[in-house]
Amino acid sequence: MADSLSRSLGERSRQSRTRARGARHGKCVAYVGDGRSDFEAALAADLRYAKRGRPLERFLRNGGIAYHGFATFTEVCEHLLAS
Repeated sequence: MADSLSRSLGERSRQSRTRARGARHGKCVAYVGDGRSDFEAALAADLRYAKRGRPLERFLRNGGIAYHGFATFTEVCEHLLAS
């Protein structure tokens, strides 16, 4: 079931990313999340931040999708400012 969910989200995400990139005019989108409800939005983002030890981190790691793990929003802000 997880595999079919992943494939379904992956296809919808590809469509979302195509639409979003056209509307963003080259701007980078970062997404910060932790749970299952964040899967699709995270896949549509250019940069992903997933709270360590939570479902979103496991989903991205298992799917081989690039992300940055975090424990606090301070870590996210520091990483964004350093980028």
